Amino acid sequence: SRLWPLGGSSGSARARRWGAPSLLRAVVKSASSTMGASASGEALGNSPLNWPQPNGAQPLAAWFPPRRTPVMLNIYDLGKKNETQVMNRLLRVIGSGAFHSGVEVFGREWSYRGAHRAGTGLFCCEPRGCDCHTYCESVFMGETFLSMHEVLSVVSQLEVQWAASHYSLLRQNCCHFCEVLCSQLGVGAIPSWVKSLAETGAAVEDKVESWGIGRSSSPGPAEQSPRRGSPGPQLAPPAPWQFGGGGGGGGERPGWQTPTPPPPMRAASPPPQHRPPQQQLLQQQQQQQ
Repeated sequence: SRLWPLGGSSGSARARRWGAPSLLRAVVKSASSTMGASASGEALGNSPLNWPQPNGAQPLAAWFPPRRTPVMLNIYDLGKKNETQVMNRLLRVIGSGAFHSGVEVFGREWSYRGAHRAGTGLFCCEPRGCDCHTYCESVFMGETFLSMHEVLSVVSQLEVQWAASHYSLLRQNCCHFCEVLCSQLGVGAIPSWVKSLAETGAAVEDKVESWGIGRSSSPGPAEQSPRRGSPGPQLAPPAPWQFGGGGGGGGERPGWQTPTPPPPMRAASPPPQHRPPQQQLLQQQQQQQ
């Protein structure tokens, strides 16, 4: 064995000179830089910690677990207005609120936002330093065994799926991205109260669409509005009498038939006069006689 030389005077002298504890400290010191470069142990293949041991013993790398890195979820009040902060304090009592969130790992905070452009919507900033929102609090999510190189590899895969143009306030926002990233880091799902408002809104939208109250996919003729630059509705051809007499003489316009004029309106008959009763007529006749 290269780590524990057995037999021979030189091997015995080296073992006596170093001693088992001293040799172990030397091996650990020589491999410390390698362990710092890769927390998952992927670069320890040629390290002395993985050299075979006598009598089928486990390598020394089994005694040193890989380094774990803490993962934090930084939560912000949406926007910069004081009204949103007050609203979130009230909604927090019932486990809800309008929040922005980002995942902090290896000294960087990763999050997602939408934009009317091509490309990814992922971005990184200093921890708790997103300038578009108001920092509120941080939640410890756990520890990840992934190295920095592996975390960057995960983010590079997610940036293709999370395009800026696919942003949805209710179904694909920053909180949904943070939950996916935390799952990839092996620390589980984010707290439910962070994404509760968006999930409630999505559920209401689904219910409204199932009732048929939402906007139909193909609007009818009355709902269709002409786009900018497109011709308006086609008008019916004008009636023949809307044209003036063509040329001198005022004859009929060729190709059109002169319509008959509408009949004159009859005068309304006067309302019937009120006739007095028969007793009043008799009294009038008696008075005249």
